[in-house]
Amino acid sequence: MANVIKKTVITVPSTQQDLDEINKVLREITDSMIRADSEKEYQAESIKELSKKHNLPVKMLKQVAKMKHLQNSVESFQEQESLEILWDSLNTSVTSTTKQIS
Repeated sequence: MANVIKKTVITVPSTQQDLDEINKVLREITDSMIRADSEKEYQAESIKELSKKHNLPVKMLKQVAKMKHLQNSVESFQEQESLEILWDSLNTSVTSTTKQIS
């Protein structure tokens, strides 16, 4: 079978104003990406430091930070409870009583 090369046809803007606008926005996007990378690095380092200083698991600190950010602790705890019920149900004998998942 022959290799098929698919080409995309584009029309490059020809005015200097359009090219300047594209370059400006692309520069802003790459600057934003750099800031996002820096923020992720800060978050990882902060979690690691808290973990060491207060002897708390990194995984838990990440989960709590995410819950605080999303402001969804109630939903997270309900999901955890449902997960525990499902886990228990799957890991107990078939003759056990049925548990309701809320």
